[in-house]
Amino acid sequence: MKHVDNGMLTVYNFESEVNPTILQRGRQYYQNKAIVWAEEVDANTWEAEVEGTDLYHVELQIGDKGEVRDLSCDCPYEGEVCKHTVAVLFTIQKKFKPKTSKKSVKKPPKNILDSLLQAVSAEEMQGFVRYYAANNRDFKNAFELYFANKDERIDISKQYKANFQQLLRQHSSRGFMDYRGTSAFSKEIEKQLQHADDLVTKQNFSDAFAIASAALRISLKAATQCDDSAGNIGELFYHLAELFGTLAHHETVAMDLKEKIYVYLEKELKSSDYFGYGDIGYDLFGTYADLALLFHKHDAFLAFIEVQLSQLNGPYDNYSKTFFLTQKIDFLTLIGRTTEAEAVIQQHMDLSNIRESVVEKAIEDRDYEQAKELISEGIAIAEGKNHAGTVDSWQKTLLRIAELENDVPTIRRYAQHFALSRWFDKEYYNQWKATYTQAEWQAVITQYIAETISKIEGQWEAGKRKYNWQGEPPLLERLGPTYVQEAYWQELLQLVQKESQLHNLIAYNAYLAPRYPQEMLKLYVAAFAKVCVQANSRSNYANLAYKMQQVMLELPEAREEILALALQLQEQYPRRKAMIEEFNKILFKKK
Repeated sequence: MKHVDNGMLTVYNFESEVNPTILQRGRQYYQNKAIVWAEEVDANTWEAEVEGTDLYHVELQIGDKGEVRDLSCDCPYEGEVCKHTVAVLFTIQKKFKPKTSKKSVKKPPKNILDSLLQAVSAEEMQGFVRYYAANNRDFKNAFELYFANKDERIDISKQYKANFQQLLRQHSSRGFMDYRGTSAFSKEIEKQLQHADDLVTKQNFSDAFAIASAALRISLKAATQCDDSAGNIGELFYHLAELFGTLAHHETVAMDLKEKIYVYLEKELKSSDYFGYGDIGYDLFGTYADLALLFHKHDAFLAFIEVQLSQLNGPYDNYSKTFFLTQKIDFLTLIGRTTEAEAVIQQHMDLSNIRESVVEKAIEDRDYEQAKELISEGIAIAEGKNHAGTVDSWQKTLLRIAELENDVPTIRRYAQHFALSRWFDKEYYNQWKATYTQAEWQAVITQYIAETISKIEGQWEAGKRKYNWQGEPPLLERLGPTYVQEAYWQELLQLVQKESQLHNLIAYNAYLAPRYPQEMLKLYVAAFAKVCVQANSRSNYANLAYKMQQVMLELPEAREEILALALQLQEQYPRRKAMIEEFNKILFKKK
């Protein structure tokens, strides 16, 4: 285990202490439910298993107050805290309850604050507030904001702007916020946004808008001068977009406040920064469009879009350009100016998203010939721009049209293409196969396998003089998945025997080990020995030991021979201390 400074890392503060990149990856593992299990197996000892490239075991020693004393993960990462450990910490954070010994447990003290509030007079309370406000600016601001509805002279919008600006300065250094500062700043702003949500519930929409508008501006400013690798500002933007949407669409919000929100958004969204940092500009634009419709600001809204489009002439502006054109087309359609909308579409058919809308309309109208013609032109444009992904997208639409028309030859062509062209896709493979009878399919798949072998072996022969030439034709990568689908186990074994790298054995173990245990055992022993010779770090040995353990579980017949191999390798390389220690974990582990 790795010893951790008790005063630094806890289940409560790890989000601000761990490297932000590792934190984000760990959060993704947690959100994707990669934790197989996690529990407190003994007093202060937590263990968990996390599913990643392999199944990794995480162990944590956590003190009574949540301090992380020791930690370990058997993944190859050599830093102090890995992404698997972070995922487990997120899990433990939800489950952890501080422990107190029975001797130290005391009855909760009487609420002194409530007693004092009841005891002091109004005059004494006012005296305290005056005294404390005179000596503490933050308290004064908080007090005035809390009771702002009692005095019309208080400009709460100005107050929130000042408070948020102070937060930005507080958590920045020389005009820049590192990831820790960004985390602390975001937490403070998030508290205010939650307060704004409460104000909406209480139908205090004006104050909620004051918070939202001040928070949006300061969050954008923070985004331009911070390390947001953990996504904290991005989460603020998401919350802000929801808050503005709620205020704009809430039935009981006064029309003059909605118009105020419209004017505010129109002014703010003129800044290109809103479209350069995350998706906040695009998210807010829908609210802006809805308000423009509400207040019949048709020409002003369309003029705004034209200004945005006039600024988008760079090679990387296609996304933004397509977005604003789509907004323009939709808006023109909504206000009944369909002729103008159609003109915009025809002028910008070179943009795939615009063309796609026309294609979808043709499909909806069952005008498949027009749709195919538009797609053919779209493919030519995409190929000219070297946009392979767009070509794929168009071809999948052609496959969809072929299904609608029951065009079997075209279904076969594209289903085979997407099943086998870049990587194996089981869904398209089965679609391709389903277009044949069983007898027809045997002839088709036999021919495909023969042609593939001939092609790959020919390329292999031609490349013999190249530096990266392989000892065997690389048939397994292309034909292995096909053999699995067709249950050609003997043919699959023969390929695996020729390309007997450890990762290939593990990839096909579930199919071959139950059918050919002795053959697979022989391959595993040779592969383990080869990997061990090439290993040069503790993480390599730990990973190898883990794979040995997994094979022993899945292939019980291999247990004694693999353990014997581990002992043999320890004797053969007595100076490899890390290898010996990692192998001991499986040699002395209980069955």
